[in-house]
Amino acid sequence: MILLKGVVMSFQWANTLLFQLSGSKPPAAGHRGDESPARGAEASDFDYDRLMAVARLLDPAWRTITLNLPRDGDAPIPVQVDTGSGGQPQKRSQYLLNRESGAVLRVTRFTDGSRGQRWRAFVRFGHTGEWYGAAGQAIAMLVSLGACLLVCTGLALSVRRLAASLRRRANAATAEQKRAEEAAVS
Repeated sequence: MILLKGVVMSFQWANTLLFQLSGSKPPAAGHRGDESPARGAEASDFDYDRLMAVARLLDPAWRTITLNLPRDGDAPIPVQVDTGSGGQPQKRSQYLLNRESGAVLRVTRFTDGSRGQRWRAFVRFGHTGEWYGAAGQAIAMLVSLGACLLVCTGLALSVRRLAASLRRRANAATAEQKRAEEAAVS
């Protein structure tokens, strides 16, 4: 299962297939919108404290708040409030706040995304075990340690087989040399 999730994360064709199987339209490759931080006067004149105070009130159970300032000095401010451990997208909400008043213009929760987006988030965070919190990460760690053990045993078997093969060759060469010496003596 972890392997299949890794394939979806690593290969565009697998990611597209996941979206198609979910009945959702795949996102455009490489486009994530204008998430660059603001530059110049807009960034330095911005009242971060006021907006953070508003963001803290959006969900009292918040653990992480992420503020992204768009380049456009008049654009609304996207704010992500995470009430989970960081690897649980089902516990994240994204808000679009009015830059001046801090009023909520739009709320997007995990359940508001397309089925493909939800499946992709499950694949990404399920692959590392983060989706299920500490228990999931412990299971992922045990699976990873198991994979490392398989690599070590595979290498040990290969070295053992190579050594046995070299011994057989050496023994065969020694036996051949003894036969040749006996034939020369007789």
